[in-house]
Amino acid sequence: MYKIFIIDDETPVRQWLRFCIEHSGGRFEVAGDSPNARDGLARLEDTPADILLLDIMMPGLSGLDALPVLKERFPRLSVIMLTNFSEFEYLQQAMRGGVEEYFLKSEITEETLFQCLDKVIQKREALQNHASRQSPVTKEYNMVVQLAESILNQTITDKHDFQERLLEYPAPASFTGNLFVLAVKHGRSSLHQLSNYALAEISPYLSTMYVVKHTDHITLLVCEMEKIHSHLTLFHEITNMALWIQSNLSFYSVGISNMYTRFLNFYEAVSEAMHAMYHGFYLEKGSIQYIYNTSGALVDKELLAKYRSGIIELVKSKDYEGLRYQMNQVFDYLEAKKPAEIPFLLDYFKDLFYLVCSVYMSETQNYQILAGSKDSGPFQDILKCNFLSEVKNLTNALLDLLGQEYHNPSCSPVINEAIDYIQGHFTENITLKDVSAAVHMNADYLGKLFKKETGNSFNAYLTTLRMDYADYLIRNTSLKKYEISEKLGYTNFSYFSRIYNQYKSGKTS
Repeated sequence: MYKIFIIDDETPVRQWLRFCIEHSGGRFEVAGDSPNARDGLARLEDTPADILLLDIMMPGLSGLDALPVLKERFPRLSVIMLTNFSEFEYLQQAMRGGVEEYFLKSEITEETLFQCLDKVIQKREALQNHASRQSPVTKEYNMVVQLAESILNQTITDKHDFQERLLEYPAPASFTGNLFVLAVKHGRSSLHQLSNYALAEISPYLSTMYVVKHTDHITLLVCEMEKIHSHLTLFHEITNMALWIQSNLSFYSVGISNMYTRFLNFYEAVSEAMHAMYHGFYLEKGSIQYIYNTSGALVDKELLAKYRSGIIELVKSKDYEGLRYQMNQVFDYLEAKKPAEIPFLLDYFKDLFYLVCSVYMSETQNYQILAGSKDSGPFQDILKCNFLSEVKNLTNALLDLLGQEYHNPSCSPVINEAIDYIQGHFTENITLKDVSAAVHMNADYLGKLFKKETGNSFNAYLTTLRMDYADYLIRNTSLKKYEISEKLGYTNFSYFSRIYNQYKSGKTS
């Protein structure tokens, strides 16, 4: 199935293209869409796609201007340009810039869309077939790739399973001795220049090196060094190879496995290289780690669950200092033990951030403390962290934000009591008289005092509180707007819609 990304500033065009692709009978899949080129470029960094449907002219960065950046960052991405008759002169420039196909918006139909997509797919497959005919080691390389992916995806779970699976493959001509693996964590496409170097430039003893791309940010180098019989000399040459990589490539961390004399140990070599690479999560950018220098500790999931429970209780009690202390305990544990289960840890912090923000919003009714859902914004930023220090920086930023909220100058006791009542009843059809009765104060005097201490009138404060909550429900639930209107005590849906639109307009202006 081919994945397609759409960048077009016209919402109806994006919606129509998405509808057609989603009803293609499983041939294609929408990887994502964006209303502008800058956002689209950013989202493509973390959204794998095979084909891009790109509008040639958009406000801000045009598709034409974005094309060179796209070709540099995503060389394997096929681009189809969307255009109008009046933009045809620009289209010629785009075709020279690497656009594979184009179609006119005024003439597009479901049939012509799929004809265009089929042309691009035929070109891609023809290039792939040509490349496979040119490589004399395709079968062996494919075998190594398939076995590596099976190990990394855990369809092969131990060395015995690997040795049984190896019976299905022909014995590789390479890897008759001195096999080792390097796992490299890097930015997108930063290892493509490896193909520009001869093996002898990297190491005079390097006889085989297969570059296996696992993800956009993790690549394995499966290597063999021949003509070396001394372990000391071999270790020295692997060190020289690592230094060459350090000098010539851009990366976050490299992990190096032990050396083995048989391909039967490929499972151990891949697992060790990945483990050593993940150890770099606790170090600085550009670190190179050998497996024997890393920690073998596993994540203590019970301890992390205990920390999480304590953190949530501290959020509920608004104990900001205690919250920071507990968070630091989590980091102290990780820095001391250095467990290598980094994907699990990033998911743990993502879920923890979301829980902290959700509990905070529930306790304070401040639904704008962090915009976005669990699968967007700062929560997704955690999954992009390459180092524990980056997670710590995001955590400190969140704690600082919560700390500012917790330490706002307090109002008088009666106004704090009024605020507590409003936050507890804002989904009801309450009035200033209801609040004044709850705090035992004259309504007119309470209204003036409320405005003086909070800077907002009662009605403005109540409306903002309701609209913040409405916006949160729209982003994070499947409730319809009319259901949200009723939930917030509005009997007139048209009035609610008008107030909500004014609220959104004020936030974006």
